[in-house]
Amino acid sequence: MFSPSQEEHCAPNKEPVKYGELVVLGYNGSLPNGDRGRRKSRFALYKRPKANGVKPSTVHVISTPQASKEKAAKWKNPDGHMDGLTTNGVLVMHPKGGFTEESKPGVWREISVCGDVYTLRETRSAQQRGKLVENETNILQDGSLIDLCGATLLWRTADGLFHTPTQKHIEALRQEINAARPQCPVGLNTLAFPSINRKDVVEEKQPWAYLSCGHVHGYHNWGHRSDTEANERECPMCRTVGPYVPLWLGCEAGFYVDAGPPTYAFTPCGHVCSEKSAKYWSQIPLPHGTHAFHASCPFCAAQLTGEHNCVKLIFQGPID
Repeated sequence: MFSPSQEEHCAPNKEPVKYGELVVLGYNGSLPNGDRGRRKSRFALYKRPKANGVKPSTVHVISTPQASKEKAAKWKNPDGHMDGLTTNGVLVMHPKGGFTEESKPGVWREISVCGDVYTLRETRSAQQRGKLVENETNILQDGSLIDLCGATLLWRTADGLFHTPTQKHIEALRQEINAARPQCPVGLNTLAFPSINRKDVVEEKQPWAYLSCGHVHGYHNWGHRSDTEANERECPMCRTVGPYVPLWLGCEAGFYVDAGPPTYAFTPCGHVCSEKSAKYWSQIPLPHGTHAFHASCPFCAAQLTGEHNCVKLIFQGPID
């Protein structure tokens, strides 16, 4: 297996062989309190001097397996080797077409301890394993998703990261949008996305949007439709009723499938990224609970809603 440590080299005085990076979904570039030590939102994996993968060990046979305690499915293969599944499963999805502008969601599979590929169990922790899928591999490719029932990881290969937008590129896109001086169509005040360092703090010039239509405004306190639905507002431009939220720039570069400008917002969280990145993630069914799947924003893990899970933003000004 691989090591998350960037300091481990495969040979002295040589550049370490980097396999790629694992990026944790739901964190927009860093943990809420910052990346510290082993607690971080992304992990670089390098080749170890000595492999430390899973190896066969002692087999203990018990007469009543259903009465045993970790109750995970386990069996003996025709070649005599024992195999099994973890209690809640390790699920993997390889995207169709890699991780590019043309990528499409793949099929979720479960990977056994020995690395075989199976269809999903009826529920996450069911005793009966799925069917063996002999023509598929457990080898990760750029854009593969790994779900550990509590955390979902995106695998980006070293080559894939080389062709991915960088933090500097995303910052340049932010500055480009702000330089165009988009305006609130009602208040006529200039709007600006906050700096990446202040991506969680609502600022005075923060752009807000009606997510049912995409019209971008500055903050205002009118348009409430009822006292019970505090977040349902009527857009003053088109009278469409829907969520009204602040917009946040998607800062985790690893989630972008292209280098396009941030023109689409996920609903209902308001995270903004490129059109093709938004449309890709809006189609991905991520595991939720023991047997449910739903699309989520990769930047905050909020369950997506709305007709298309994302909306095109309509700015007032030259960048419209």
